[in-house]
Amino acid sequence: TYCAALEQNVLVSVSPGLYAVLYPEGDEAHAFEKLLAHEMAHRLHIRVLEGDEEKMGPIWFYEGFALYAAGQFEGNMPALSMDEIWETVQTEERIDYRRYAAAFRYFAQRAPLQRLVEKAGEAGFDLWLQELR
Repeated sequence: TYCAALEQNVLVSVSPGLYAVLYPEGDEAHAFEKLLAHEMAHRLHIRVLEGDEEKMGPIWFYEGFALYAAGQFEGNMPALSMDEIWETVQTEERIDYRRYAAAFRYFAQRAPLQRLVEKAGEAGFDLWLQELR
């Protein structure tokens, strides 16, 4: 369920109360504000890439970037094993955003954020990530 989006410079979202109902796993301090920051982080990500959305990388990465930038799930992330991190990285369909947050933070501890953003849109990104393990 989409709860917010920022398109063509217009931010649209559900109400804070509806967000809490639709996305109970996101219950944390300042959850609604973090949702809005998450959507703005997607725009920032695209701007950093000079408007080229194709360079944002796979779903887990661009959602993980927005979760990281918004400070979402900092105290509510699962502790993923290495196998679970790779499962998250290799899954093409949408899954639990908490897994994206955990996987992104794992790699953000091993490489500079700027380098991760640069590499995410390149062929062989997952091979490069394997070197960070």
